[in-house]
Amino acid sequence: MAPLRRGGKSGVFTLLVVYLVLLEVVQFWGARRGIHGWGALALLAPLVASALLPLRRTFTIGALTLATVGLYGLIARDLTLGGRILPLIAAACALALCVAAPHPRAGRPHL
Repeated sequence: MAPLRRGGKSGVFTLLVVYLVLLEVVQFWGARRGIHGWGALALLAPLVASALLPLRRTFTIGALTLATVGLYGLIARDLTLGGRILPLIAAACALALCVAAPHPRAGRPHL
């Protein structure tokens, strides 16, 4: 894979981390105003990581996604129990799918 501008794969990793942090800020802002449903956007990060990054960094992005969705579930006061648990289950499934799925790209390093 050709380097993405100057960052290469570390640039993609940094971009995904920044995406998750900014998404968490938006989730906190929305939770204070009663706006929910932003957690689904966090599930895109592990999928993108699986396509573009090595397995170790994919796992790191997936774990960070689980942490941000879990933190949002703790912060949002007016969510039901199902509204707290379902996004966690979805994030865990996204992580498992991204880590367990075969990686067809040639030359991809495996752990």
